[in-house]
Amino acid sequence: MLLYAFVVGVVICLYFDAFRIIRIAFRHPDFLVLIEDILFSIGALIITLSYFSNHTNGSVRAYLMSG
Repeated sequence: MLLYAFVVGVVICLYFDAFRIIRIAFRHPDFLVLIEDILFSIGALIITLSYFSNHTNGSVRAYLMSG
């Protein structure tokens, strides 16, 4: 399970790097940067929650949500 958690972390890092590359290559107004940050957060949340759901058989555990 630790290896899978590491892989999920790497995937989220690569996802973030893709946003950074787009942000550096094309200058945006601050409003669009805010939208990109929200989209990244939603995507990272979906990836993380799907990992939790798959490895805990769909049950929500307090220690996962606390940190």
